[in-house]
Amino acid sequence: MFRRSLVVIVALVLVGLCFLAGYSLLHFRSAKDVLTEARSLAERGEVLKAVQLLDMTERGAGMQKVPELKRQVWSLRMQCNMRIGNQARALEDIERLIADNDPDATLPLNRIYLLAATGQGALARQRAVEYLAAHPDSARGLELAGEACQVDYQDRLTKANEQLRTDLEYELYEPSREAMLAYLYRPNGDSSVADALLELRALYERSPARRQAWIRMQDMLKDLRDRIQQGLEYFQRALELACVNPEERKQFYAAAFRGASFALQQGGRRDSVVAQSNI
Repeated sequence: MFRRSLVVIVALVLVGLCFLAGYSLLHFRSAKDVLTEARSLAERGEVLKAVQLLDMTERGAGMQKVPELKRQVWSLRMQCNMRIGNQARALEDIERLIADNDPDATLPLNRIYLLAATGQGALARQRAVEYLAAHPDSARGLELAGEACQVDYQDRLTKANEQLRTDLEYELYEPSREAMLAYLYRPNGDSSVADALLELRALYERSPARRQAWIRMQDMLKDLRDRIQQGLEYFQRALELACVNPEERKQFYAAAFRGASFALQQGGRRDSVVAQSNI
């Protein structure tokens, strides 16, 4: 028993010494050389090793004295973490680069994407609005704004659907759900929007006891519709810009197309999905 414990202790000491040796070695090599090695590792597909090396490099005293090398470390580590799906850490480096006034124009767009991808819908939407204030004709910015809106309102949509199940009898759930989706997703100016809301109200008011529940549901749905329609407007504008701008047309805005098509399907306009594909 004592012998086994001694072996474990010796092994841990050796691991610690190896780490210290590796860390010390960074002080004898220039930060630029280590960065070159990390870039080479990433190019060979050894992305995790590249991230580990960059983590150690960042803590080195030499790198702290050279701001440009520091930005290169953050940029390369951000790219590596995106490749291995570590979106949270990639976002951390994007925030560092933006705070350091890095001139890379794709950073704000990547920040919006990663905020949405990590479930931070409200903040992603806020950053998208800020970006569009400065770049109103960015099709990619508009598309990302639409995705941010989707993430932001998803929990509200789930809650509204669950509330239908709670408030209404089983046999009323499907017709009430269809009416709710038609109200939420059909575009402004469509006369059937008001009809859908009246239909849903009629289902609730079959029982006088549900009138108070309907008031709460109506307020919830009005707020939710505003959020959904804002996201759809972003998607629609992204597709329109991609259609008229030769440079934007080279891109395929899959998220914008999916968002617009999904709205047509949810709103009961399945026949219009084909027309949407021609945008």
